[in-house]
Amino acid sequence: MAIYHFDARTISRGGGASASGTHDYMLAIGECQESQDRVIASGHGNMPKWANDDPSKYWEAADLYERQAGRLCKSLTLALPDELTNKELFTLIAVYIPLVTTLSDGSKLPYSWAVHRDPDTGKQTHLHLMVSERITDEIQRDFGSDHFKRYNAKNPEKGGAKKTVELMPRQWLLDQRRGWAEICNKALEPYNVTIDHRSLKDRGIDREPAGHLPAWEYKRNKQIQAEIETLTVEIDKTNNMITKFEFEEKNIRFEIEEIEQSLNNLEIQQEETPKKNADEIRAAKVVEKQGPTPEAIVKAYNEAWSDYPEIETKKAMAVHNKAIDEINIHNGKLWTVGRKWKDKLKELETVRDSTWNRVIQLGHYKEKFKEEFRAANPELAKAYDKALPIVQERERQKREQLERELKQKEMDRAKEAKLNQGRQGPEQTKDKKKENEGPQL
Repeated sequence: MAIYHFDARTISRGGGASASGTHDYMLAIGECQESQDRVIASGHGNMPKWANDDPSKYWEAADLYERQAGRLCKSLTLALPDELTNKELFTLIAVYIPLVTTLSDGSKLPYSWAVHRDPDTGKQTHLHLMVSERITDEIQRDFGSDHFKRYNAKNPEKGGAKKTVELMPRQWLLDQRRGWAEICNKALEPYNVTIDHRSLKDRGIDREPAGHLPAWEYKRNKQIQAEIETLTVEIDKTNNMITKFEFEEKNIRFEIEEIEQSLNNLEIQQEETPKKNADEIRAAKVVEKQGPTPEAIVKAYNEAWSDYPEIETKKAMAVHNKAIDEINIHNGKLWTVGRKWKDKLKELETVRDSTWNRVIQLGHYKEKFKEEFRAANPELAKAYDKALPIVQERERQKREQLERELKQKEMDRAKEAKLNQGRQGPEQTKDKKKENEGPQL
């Protein structure tokens, strides 16, 4: 669902902020490169020639050479509608950026931008835009130290780039908020969705505005939700195991009854026939040498394969939980272990993520692990491959035998019906025919 969010801030040296630090965070470079998976697109424009190939030079020079307590840039953060495709989003951005970076007299302002998106959910897409207040002109300046000098109105080539004041008034912010809403609503027309830049009070809505959810709290909530889902899966597995055990208990009781019945029959048989026939003894020995039947092998293989994902899931979850515990322990060593802690934490996070991916795949893509199961049980797999064709052939023979029996029964019924019809006398047949024809009109 599209939401309206427009945040504009002034990055200034007086406030202790950094233009290059903001740029590194926006592009996930430098110390922020661990978050590169959230950046789906980036770009820049209107840069002076000395920074056109590398906009990082421009923002670093702003930090170094802008006057003390000076304004470094404007930083905008805008929520992008989730309804739009990537192509539509980039078209929307291409339309909006020139409106911010072009002044009333047509002058251009340097800018950098990036689009972020949550890599886990594929949502919360938003635009980061940095806009410098130094106008890009035609004067050739070699480096940032010249570009960020005080502007010389009489001799512009002897001073730095001119600094605009159009981005300072409150009205500029109000116009940008309204303009962004209008551009978004035009792009959202095919989806019958609109956003509104006005406050709740201006729209006549009597309620408190919802607070902004900090990133750390959002991540914590997502972690809690993941833990709830994990516990739910474990509960479902436990319930399934209980059901399975109850079913097995019933089967065991049934088998016990069968064994007791067999023992009773055996005692009766022993009383009736004290000695077994020699042929029966030889046949029993042959069966004993041959080992388990093909049906028993196929059943054992299927039961083992059915239990394999559940067993592997428990193993992966044990490693996963141990990695999480280790991560929590190492988090407490952040200020004492330093770089070594970061390397160990990255290793633990890799173990945590890989084991969790294995749990997900075991739950949803069971067939992918068939070869892994067979490699872990080579003897059983070999016996299964040999027994399966035999079992299939026997089942086919049973079906054919059943079909022959059904066909024979149909033939016997038809034959019996024909005999019954022949036993009726001619008069009975004639009267029956008249009854079927009905009265003559």
